[in-house]
Amino acid sequence: MIENINNVIEIGTKLTLSWFRGQPKVYDNITPKLFREEIPDRSLDYEWSLITNFMLGAPTLSSYIPARDNDYLAWLFLAQHHGLPTRLLDWTDSVLVALFFAVNDFPDSPGELWAMNPIRLNCCTGHTSIATPNDPEVRFFASEPHAPHAPSETLTKEFKLNSPPERPKALFPPLNFPRMIAQLSRFTIHPVPNPGNSIPDLLPDEDYLVRYIIPSDNDKKKKLLEDLDALGISKTTMFPNLDSLAEDVRQRHSSPLSASTLQNPPTCAGEYKFP
Repeated sequence: MIENINNVIEIGTKLTLSWFRGQPKVYDNITPKLFREEIPDRSLDYEWSLITNFMLGAPTLSSYIPARDNDYLAWLFLAQHHGLPTRLLDWTDSVLVALFFAVNDFPDSPGELWAMNPIRLNCCTGHTSIATPNDPEVRFFASEPHAPHAPSETLTKEFKLNSPPERPKALFPPLNFPRMIAQLSRFTIHPVPNPGNSIPDLLPDEDYLVRYIIPSDNDKKKKLLEDLDALGISKTTMFPNLDSLAEDVRQRHSSPLSASTLQNPPTCAGEYKFP
């Protein structure tokens, strides 16, 4: 249970090998958006259609796009960060970034913060390191939507694998986009779900995967959000654009403390004292 910001800092300083994920509500599992029940078509064909249409429209709206149209994995990273359902699951190196996403929405609902050891996850697939985009299994996942009717054995042979990958994999993305840099992004990429191969199934030991609940009573989520802002974690730093800046400014100046400071500013530096 997370009661205050000190709990979170202690988690981050102890679990130094972990990646973190914050969710604003408590869910039964940690599943990529593409495979959640609310998605009408949880198939790779649906993901391919979404990404293709995203690729067509993105160049007119942003200069931060993948250099090549055929770099499907890079487009997958970018689309995931802008809310499209994909097989990717967002993680971060920073426990404070994860906490922001756990408390920024749904103030009346408990949130949750997950900590996962990514190397231990990849050990489940026989690897002892974190993957990169050039990893054969990652390339297999990225190629599946391109060849939906090709037998999996064809891709298995192409990428010199012994069998089609059936388990999620932790990977370092190329940090080519501002949001990914700001959020210290990491990802797991997932196959179509099959029994026994979700992250909680593969990591049942709390030494490698643990969930912390963030209660919503007594404005705890609001207080944690204010503490994060004091530590330099805000919507502006997570989503560096003018809309985020305007929202942060509005929220800060709407709090009683900020309003009082604006109306009665300190008259000299001597009035600022450290505790």
